[in-house]
Amino acid sequence: MRLTVSRHGNSTSIYIYFREFDGTTVRTIVNLLGNLLYDDKNNWIGIEVLNTTVLEDRIQLPQMKTSYIAKNSDIFMQSEEKIIAIFDKRIKVYERQFVFCNVDYNGVGGLQGVEILVEHFTGNMDIANQ
Repeated sequence: MRLTVSRHGNSTSIYIYFREFDGTTVRTIVNLLGNLLYDDKNNWIGIEVLNTTVLEDRIQLPQMKTSYIAKNSDIFMQSEEKIIAIFDKRIKVYERQFVFCNVDYNGVGGLQGVEILVEHFTGNMDIANQ
């Protein structure tokens, strides 16, 4: 996993890359429901993306077509219902913060990454940046 973070006033845009861009045109599923995951010390430790849109439609999430190899202590799990990425498997989820997510994918490699748009992001980024 690789992260990019951009702050624009009170808004934060976070992108989690599950694999690097391969040059193939990317499609985006927008406005999926999700949660930022935090530990008990307000450290942001991961993301959970659900297969439900803002209109409460259920979709099938794109699957990673290549094997994802977790780095260090990362966790990456996916099913047709959700995608979960946690930056350190030794830390327990204590709190969830509702967010909207956009999921990028293409026909060659499948799941590419997740864009998260957050108003007033206050989580500590130390664990995410390890």
